[in-house]
Amino acid sequence: MLDKVQNFILQNSLFKQGDKLLLAISGGMDSVCLAHVLKKLGYHLELVHCNFQLRGEESLGDEKFVKHLGIDLDYEVKVKRFSIDKKKESVQLQARNLRYKWFAELQKENDACLLTAHHKSDVLETFLINLGRGTGLEGLHGILPKNDRNIVRPFLAVTKEEIEEYCKANDIQYREDSSNASDAYVRNKLRHKVIPSLKEIFPDIEERLWDTTTRVKESEDLLKANVSYAWEDCIIEGTKGLEIDMEKVNTQENPVVFLYESLKLNGFTKSMIKDLWSAKLSGAKVQSATHTLYKDRTKLIMTGKVPVSNKVYKIAVKNARIETEFGSISVQVDANLPDLKSITKQECYLDSEKLHLPLTLRKWKQGDKFKPLGMSGFKKISDFLIDKKIPLANKDSIWVLCSQEDVVWVLNHRLDDRFKVTPETEEVLKLEIV
Repeated sequence: MLDKVQNFILQNSLFKQGDKLLLAISGGMDSVCLAHVLKKLGYHLELVHCNFQLRGEESLGDEKFVKHLGIDLDYEVKVKRFSIDKKKESVQLQARNLRYKWFAELQKENDACLLTAHHKSDVLETFLINLGRGTGLEGLHGILPKNDRNIVRPFLAVTKEEIEEYCKANDIQYREDSSNASDAYVRNKLRHKVIPSLKEIFPDIEERLWDTTTRVKESEDLLKANVSYAWEDCIIEGTKGLEIDMEKVNTQENPVVFLYESLKLNGFTKSMIKDLWSAKLSGAKVQSATHTLYKDRTKLIMTGKVPVSNKVYKIAVKNARIETEFGSISVQVDANLPDLKSITKQECYLDSEKLHLPLTLRKWKQGDKFKPLGMSGFKKISDFLIDKKIPLANKDSIWVLCSQEDVVWVLNHRLDDRFKVTPETEEVLKLEIV
């Protein structure tokens, strides 16, 4: 068990010794077992526990148990109590939203990973739920070891049975949540009724499915990369909106699937794309919540319901707060060099002497290039976005900070290496999206 988890952490580069780690802990078997396992592996954690006060004394008992566990394992414990309005939306949904909002705040404050105790058996349950509800590749790749919100799942190396055996062998005490016995929830129905039957037929289904979902994720990444590269050759920015060359799209193996994969993040469904592609008349159109896509002879044109902004913001002074359509940007001089480990995607530290005021903030455009931090050569921003797997159809959300004609920072993504701070920097200019 210990070797499995440690190897999984290393193979997937989940975290390192010395990293700040927060463990979301309920008091149940899975999260308590993970706390014990990581303690034996030499990792230091902070336990974070949510008390939604839905089960009276039982909820208070869970909170008390977690606090005592922290003392036993020499871990710090943070507890937050929440009030749930049972008259509003789903209690489960409210709890989930409140929980992850608090966790995200803690992560930002501490520059930390959030650990959860999801395991291989959870992957099977999630796969079946997504399959039953209908899903694309994203729903079939299951639960990822690490996501873009720095949420990490080291127990995906093991099954529920292995966790149970480890707890029994090591006399690990934990709390039983009475709601887990109820079949009122879809996940519990699958856990109690469907999965036991599946495991009778396929005893190693959890291991087999893990291999399968891993291959699905690899195929999904390859598909996205290839679609993004091909997509760039199919589009130009026209006077009416994003123009899509239908003849070039038609050279793809499956034009409808290609279009859907390129445009789905703009709210278009596969049936919408299929209907529009098969329409004979120029002017045929489909609408999502945010965009319109219509035929114009040999091309498709996508427009936003809200006109795309061509606004350019100027930053003329070094201490300011700029209000933009996507939020506020704080600009301030900082005499100290930044702690590189704690910099977030919303922050940018620049060598003030390398800049020419006024700085400009605008949407990126075709032909823009920069020297990504850590690289010696220039790269087109369009290629950079492809490498980051950001669909070019969504490029309207990408802004750049410029000094004269030079791109200094692709906001929320990467600094230009030419403007980074060094030990010789005398004045640091800090920009932060707030």
